[in-house]
Amino acid sequence: MLFAFRAIVTFSRGGVFTAIFMIVAFIFILYKVMDKRNKSKMRLSIILFLIIGIVTWGISASQTNGMIEKRYANENAAGQEKNDVTTGRGSLFLLEFEEFRNNPFFGIGVGRAKEIRFQKTGIHAASHNEVSRIIAEHGMFGVFAFLILLLAPLFFRIGNRSNVLFYSFYLFWLLTINHSAMRIAAPAFIYALSLLHIVDEKNPLHRKQVIEKR
Repeated sequence: MLFAFRAIVTFSRGGVFTAIFMIVAFIFILYKVMDKRNKSKMRLSIILFLIIGIVTWGISASQTNGMIEKRYANENAAGQEKNDVTTGRGSLFLLEFEEFRNNPFFGIGVGRAKEIRFQKTGIHAASHNEVSRIIAEHGMFGVFAFLILLLAPLFFRIGNRSNVLFYSFYLFWLLTINHSAMRIAAPAFIYALSLLHIVDEKNPLHRKQVIEKR
């Protein structure tokens, strides 16, 4: 409840939606492998979780005087709907995609997206989308690099289903790099966790029967 409240009142929608998708993915995967008894417990946990979520949202709305509701409704402080639901991220994406179209093979160069954006628009802003940034700066090499990152865990998952948190970790990486790029180390770290291969190495203890010789 405290973590949810903390996340909501930061007014950052991307992180909250990412967390929700992670939780849903975890519940869905875990529910599929449970027996009937544990499924009934899971359903009760989900109901409790939803109640806690509703209460937390109510407290957050009260503490922010309703501003958080306007934020998630894409409205400004006066209650007027904003024109851009992406808060400028869409424009940044389109600018970088345009640079990729202009330089499809080798890109514009590592780290130059921010510089070129400032030259063209006067806006000194870093990319919020790792997909558009990597293809703009690296061209087709960036496309291949991103495809490797995107598909490698999925192929790994085919032969290794031991990690019940795989889709939660994978979604965290994919959704985070699409709204906050690689500004923090978390996406790379969580991406690595999706590639964990969990092995149960418990060896049963065999006791030899002692035969007394007379």
